[in-house]
Amino acid sequence: MPGRTMEFERPWVAVNPPDPPGSIHGLVVEALREIGPGHPLYQKELEAIARRIDCDDVLFLIRSTSEVAVVHLTWTRDRIERLPCPDTEILASMDAFQARMRADAIEWRDG
Repeated sequence: MPGRTMEFERPWVAVNPPDPPGSIHGLVVEALREIGPGHPLYQKELEAIARRIDCDDVLFLIRSTSEVAVVHLTWTRDRIERLPCPDTEILASMDAFQARMRADAIEWRDG
């Protein structure tokens, strides 16, 4: 999995299995709870690989593709979000995410 071997720059951190409340399983369950018909990730198989420590953005690997998605979870619990929520940016690859991560890191440091 790309997230396990990649070094993340703050504010991004890898998600590890024993990492509550941002556990891999919990983040996927929440994303699937929020994503409904018409959303670009609807019925996609997702794997959480990183999260931001300063907001509710999560990086998901879209299985069976080279794409990844940055999803801003709303944590509204027990309901599908109304489109266009949850806000989602789909990137072509982990390389594309790395460019975004570097920009996020600079913005976070310069704050």
